[in-house]
Amino acid sequence: HDHHHDHDDHHVEQWTTFYVGRQYVTPRYRAAIRNAIEQSVLQANQMGCGVFGLGAFNKAWWINNGGKDITDKHPHLKTRVVHGNTMTAACIVHALPKNTKKVFFIGCTSKVGSAVSSYLALSGVEVIMLTTSQERYTTIVENTKAILIARKRQRKRQRQRQR
Repeated sequence: HDHHHDHDDHHVEQWTTFYVGRQYVTPRYRAAIRNAIEQSVLQANQMGCGVFGLGAFNKAWWINNGGKDITDKHPHLKTRVVHGNTMTAACIVHALPKNTKKVFFIGCTSKVGSAVSSYLALSGVEVIMLTTSQERYTTIVENTKAILIARKRQRKRQRQRQR
């Protein structure tokens, strides 16, 4: 089942399946659900779709590892396959005013929150994080620092090549 919308020069479609949550955890339905999702991605790719957000299609991450199994099986895909959390994080970042310098973030260590927190910090925004999980906070900080270090090394290598 699908619905069509046009928004700001973008064509948007919403597709749904006829599987319910209970079926996602019932072993006899897993292959059919996995195949339905894969076929939907392939159809979207054939239609020239730029991004396929799995969203509720992936009620269970392990159905296809958040879409990774599909992209590994079909490396020729031009359509980017993203998990619903990725789309949510992108929408949050896009909704912020362009000149945002500082954010106070509650929920910063959830899946979506950690992606948004890291992205904002990497973009130069000061992120003040409120969390009860020191372990997840530390992981976000360490991962963000590792990305910054890798970017710095990459810029250094690029400068050396230009000489």
